[in-house]
Amino acid sequence: MTDVVAVLIWWLLLQAMGWAAMPLLFRLLRWLPDRGYSVAKPAGLLLGNYALWLLSTLGGLRNTEGGILVSFGLVALLGVGVYRRWDDGPRLREWLRDHRALVVAYELVFLIAFAVWAVFRAHNPDLSTTEKPMEFAFMNAIDRAQTFPPHDPWLSGFSISYYYFGYVMMSTLMKLSAVNSGVAFSLSNALWFALTAAGAFGIAANLAAASKRTARAAVVGAGLLGALFVAVLGNFQGPLEVAHANGVGSAEFWRWLDIQEINTAPRPATAGEARWPFCDNCAHPRGSWWFWRASRVVHDYPLGVSDPAKNQEVIDEFPFFSFLLGDMHPHVLALPYALMSLALAFNLFRMGEETEGTGGTEGTEGTQGAGKKSTWRRWFWDAAPIAVMYPIFLGALSFLNTWDFPIHVFIAALAWGLGRWLAARRTGTAPMSGVWSDAVIALIVCGLMGVIAYLPFYIGFRSQAAGPAPNLYNPTRVAQFFVMFGPFLLIGGSLLVTLLARALRDRPLTLARGLLGLLLGGAAAIVAASGLTALMTGLFLLVSAGIRDKVQELVSGFQAQGIDVAQAVAEKLAQFGVPLLLGVAMSAVVIVLRARARHDRRAVDEPALPFALLLFGVGALLTFAVEYVFLLDQFGTRMNTVFKLYYQAWALWGVASAYAVYYLWRSSERLAAIAGRAAVAGVVAVSVVGGIVYPILAIRSGTVGRPDQATLDARAPTARFAPDEVAAIEWLNANVVGAPAILESEGMGYHPDTSRVSAWTGLPGVLGWVGHEGQWRGTYADISPRQPDVDRMYQSTDPVSTLQLLRKYNVEYVYVGPNEAAKYPPEGLAKFSAIADVVFQQGQSTVYRVRRSD
Repeated sequence: MTDVVAVLIWWLLLQAMGWAAMPLLFRLLRWLPDRGYSVAKPAGLLLGNYALWLLSTLGGLRNTEGGILVSFGLVALLGVGVYRRWDDGPRLREWLRDHRALVVAYELVFLIAFAVWAVFRAHNPDLSTTEKPMEFAFMNAIDRAQTFPPHDPWLSGFSISYYYFGYVMMSTLMKLSAVNSGVAFSLSNALWFALTAAGAFGIAANLAAASKRTARAAVVGAGLLGALFVAVLGNFQGPLEVAHANGVGSAEFWRWLDIQEINTAPRPATAGEARWPFCDNCAHPRGSWWFWRASRVVHDYPLGVSDPAKNQEVIDEFPFFSFLLGDMHPHVLALPYALMSLALAFNLFRMGEETEGTGGTEGTEGTQGAGKKSTWRRWFWDAAPIAVMYPIFLGALSFLNTWDFPIHVFIAALAWGLGRWLAARRTGTAPMSGVWSDAVIALIVCGLMGVIAYLPFYIGFRSQAAGPAPNLYNPTRVAQFFVMFGPFLLIGGSLLVTLLARALRDRPLTLARGLLGLLLGGAAAIVAASGLTALMTGLFLLVSAGIRDKVQELVSGFQAQGIDVAQAVAEKLAQFGVPLLLGVAMSAVVIVLRARARHDRRAVDEPALPFALLLFGVGALLTFAVEYVFLLDQFGTRMNTVFKLYYQAWALWGVASAYAVYYLWRSSERLAAIAGRAAVAGVVAVSVVGGIVYPILAIRSGTVGRPDQATLDARAPTARFAPDEVAAIEWLNANVVGAPAILESEGMGYHPDTSRVSAWTGLPGVLGWVGHEGQWRGTYADISPRQPDVDRMYQSTDPVSTLQLLRKYNVEYVYVGPNEAAKYPPEGLAKFSAIADVVFQQGQSTVYRVRRSD
């Protein structure tokens, strides 16, 4: 099968899955202008795999091609049933005819993004870097598994203890398309890029289309900005890399900015000298991996330390970096579903606003069964599909990337409450306390139902997370925060300033009082967060002996180095620039929402603006939270907390910024239209140009100069330098049925040449990447005993004791390759001939099958 045919098959599969779910979404998401069309593909992929996973876990289906087809058939039947039972508006065919421009635009975004990124991946398919071997192992293990939960490919006898739902989806597409695992891995990266771009297009276009009298071109333009901002744009590290490589800026500036690798004085440029990227066939001074630094622009220092060489790494990835890197990690696999959740939340926002504002169902295209009561309990019949399906959609986020689940359940409940609150404020139809108490109930119920929907996953899930911990002395510097989020800070700041100015002008609120409210709101947020942090610290020291001992150990160490701990903490806490900025932003959002909570023309014409402000506000809350609290894990720093929450903030701010540009451009008042639009164009130009430098240069670095022939098979580069091992893997894949255990030497984390056989076959190895297994399980109790046993099985010259160990771990196959030959003595490897039969041999690679006991 050629790569082009494989791309076409995957595109057709996603079309089919989307249409299987579309009848259901057409009724479920009736409050969205596109009736759920833009989320049909990810929703169909999710629902079919949910049915497969649940039924295979409960024993009703098997993870085979037939089981997959049955699962998606059930989704299609459910959709048709809901479509016919809740027959409350236009027919799907009529709607498609009337909205074909939006449908075509969405499909083109998806197809172009998929095709373009497949081409890029074909020029950069390597599977051997970072954590791709781990992800490849999960996908292959799930492909072998007949039922769920799947076996762990790097800890035989155990099931995967990780959020693995995304790998189930990858495996399903691989099975249905009949492509090999290397092509499936590359196509998954391209597909998720397309789903992300198309998902961002969809939610941004929905926000614009909700406005009154919006031209189709404006809706499509807003959608394209959404796709650009979320999936393509980079942070401002790109221009900084160009400046530093070309000797721009003083040594003091670069030391003050203090971004690793460019915090030293640049070499001055000489006359006529051409430097990267302004020259042909010249590389970045740090090589092709210069792009990595954009995901580490923020960093922390240990208490009392300012030496740049001793910084603590903080991950601040953004979507384009992730797709460029090619890791199919859970945060990437969950991204299209985080965007889908925003569309679901906007559907709830409009539902709450219309049902509360009209006292019934007027404006919802004739929904039946709801009556004319405004209380949500009275129109349960109308919301029944929502009440059932929302927990499945939102609960999937926990199975995809657990961090996202509470965030998006919170956004959904907040959006529904905000829609009802705005309508109630304008019409006086319901008490405010009832609106928000209902939202809290919905938050709790949806969260619980989401957990119940995926309960089998939770039962077997273990985590290294040990609960929240206070961040006492690592504030984020404003300059580094701006480098990370500059495009959205500029656009979002412009929107908030514009709305505040209009609110202060239209209401009897003086400018001084408004500014005072902003400052007091920002200060109150800082004080409240600081007080909560202090309380949390006190509780930890009181109830946790382990933490108390750790704190005492740290303090003693600092005192031995002559560090005044109290003074060092005070100095760190005094750097409150980022919390103040975000606190002011959250206060501005509240002030503007309160100002709009009345019946005026602009509120009616721009109904999506409050939702966009909600996205800005929640993004600010997430980035504010990491200044004071982080989730304690094995790393002991806020690295992962910043990573996960910043990633969500990028998606929220990217979508909101796309709508902000649309709103600012459209709402420029007549007398100031030219100046206003010029200002908007200037801000957008700076944001886009500054953010587009990184992806352009990173793509160039990732493709130019690669001698390899373009291929989507991610295994191809490895096959060229390890042909014997790849041949052994191919034999195992072709001849071994099921999931018998295999023995290979212990794997080293992030080392592509270790644990390759188990990763590429999906067979459960006795022990793979030790550090990762410890992170997934939060303990080494089941891991540590295996390390010496693996060594003994290879080192021992005694066949009897070796056979006992092999049977202890139910090993059926033993692999001896270059790693094993380099690590263990020949006499230890030779004894396998006495207890096992050679079933494959080529060059340095041998596969033994352990003889059965008599």
